[in-house]
Amino acid sequence: MPARPKPRRQELTEAQLAALFDPAAEQRDMVRHYTLSDADLAMIRRCRGDHSRLGYALMLCYLRYPGRHLHANERPPAALAAFVAEQIDVCADGIEDALAPGDIARIGSEWRVAGCRQCRLRALHRWAQGVPRPAACGG
Repeated sequence: MPARPKPRRQELTEAQLAALFDPAAEQRDMVRHYTLSDADLAMIRRCRGDHSRLGYALMLCYLRYPGRHLHANERPPAALAAFVAEQIDVCADGIEDALAPGDIARIGSEWRVAGCRQCRLRALHRWAQGVPRPAACGG
């Protein structure tokens, strides 16, 4: 029996990659993807300092859409930062302080899910999407 040829990988274009991994930029899409719920706002209020709240809120938004974390050297679009900052009543000018590498690591440690060491990121991603954690994670 002859071996089947492997399918060729198709590389995505820059436009396709941007559509998959870039945050929403249009006002309509930002309202759809980045409007924070009361539960989100309660979690965000637990952070100390306006810059920590802004960084936390932005990372939460990135987990929801486009479904990835905010990279250490990445800066969200100014329109997105302003949209999120307005919801949590902080100044968007503090974006540089909010995304300092030390703060990203500290905020990430605040996101640890109690008793769920093996699936922290998955549980956090599910939480961001409103999906309950599996029972194996204590949830």
